[in-house]
Amino acid sequence: MPYAGTMLRLSLVVALAAPLHACASSAPGTTTPARNELVVDEALVVTAAPVRDAHGLPPLPQPLAATSDVFQRGHGKAIALLEAGGPPALGGVDEAAYETWTRGPFTEWMEARGAQTKAAVADLGAVQQGPASEHVVAAALVGMIYTRLTDQLVAIPAPAHLASDPLLTKHYRKGLDDASDEWRKAAQGAFFHCAKHAALQTEASFGMWLELCHERLAALQAQGKEAEQRAAQLAAETEAARLKAAGAPPPGPEICWKPHLSRPSGDLGAVMAADADRSSAGKLCALPAVDDAARTPVAPATARDAQYGVRDADSGVRVSVATEPLPSMDLHPLAAAAPHAAYAACFARHVKDDEAVTVAVHARLTADDRGHVKDVTISSEPSDQAAAPGRALERCLQKALQAVRFDCSPSGQPTQGKALLCLRRD
Repeated sequence: MPYAGTMLRLSLVVALAAPLHACASSAPGTTTPARNELVVDEALVVTAAPVRDAHGLPPLPQPLAATSDVFQRGHGKAIALLEAGGPPALGGVDEAAYETWTRGPFTEWMEARGAQTKAAVADLGAVQQGPASEHVVAAALVGMIYTRLTDQLVAIPAPAHLASDPLLTKHYRKGLDDASDEWRKAAQGAFFHCAKHAALQTEASFGMWLELCHERLAALQAQGKEAEQRAAQLAAETEAARLKAAGAPPPGPEICWKPHLSRPSGDLGAVMAADADRSSAGKLCALPAVDDAARTPVAPATARDAQYGVRDADSGVRVSVATEPLPSMDLHPLAAAAPHAAYAACFARHVKDDEAVTVAVHARLTADDRGHVKDVTISSEPSDQAAAPGRALERCLQKALQAVRFDCSPSGQPTQGKALLCLRRD
């Protein structure tokens, strides 16, 4: 989808300023006792007066001038961050303008805010072992800093080129939720620290700090649940849209119709990157290595092809090829155009048109140091939803698999690979 690269960059930028948990030593998300008053002793309960400043902060337990220098520095930096504005406005309405904004103004703002946050948290974290009048307030300030940054991130509006599509807009919001999740959890940890230690104090001045941190912790936990609900709803809507476009999966074992090597969703780049260097491997044998055309999975023609495996146009047989990445053997040639057509032709030749069955087989291949397949063992998928191949079909598939050419072995030794082949008229 077109937003994917943008959200990836957004997440990476946020990661540049990963939060420090100096004042959030307790586990984020832990629920604190349900209290909103300060117990001084068994006979006296003092309820704090509802007096807070413009940032929602109660009076300090002691005058600022009486606190340590490092706390005063951290306090000043925290107030400045609570007053700081959000990301600069987006200029332009098209995708190009948004790309420019994420790479430029937004990245610059995020890096600056990350550096400022790191400096403030460092000063506030330095008083964690100090008096409660400082470390309780410091924890609350850290929570407020992270909360404000979280709020500013999730408030970034969806760009105009996505806003017209409700599903893409929801994906965009999930990206913002994911990008800000670390900050929200850090804020929860800080407010938990604040509430826990404020509840241990006997001075009435801590009552409002206890109340503040309880309120903010509860609000963040509610936001986290809302984000989870949005993610679950989006997953359901995405699956519904996928089913609408691709249709229900063909009958057969569930393992057959998941995203596999024969579909674009297979991470070709990751698998190829995990393989040994082919230029070195090629020196081990006289024959050239497999070219990219013989390694690239056959291209899907429809959404159904992209989801469940490509349907062969000549035979009407849908073929899905599943493998696991191996560092010693690139298995992508198994799903290239020529082998794919050969598997489909085998099924069409040896399974009658009126047999509505799915054949699912596991193939174990052994290739020599030059990438030639020397042995193929086939076994049926143990499922009552799949039919075992007849002997003729099994021999045909073995022959098709033996014709696949792999790269030379990087170790100069024979290599082995495994694949799941599922075939059905669809």
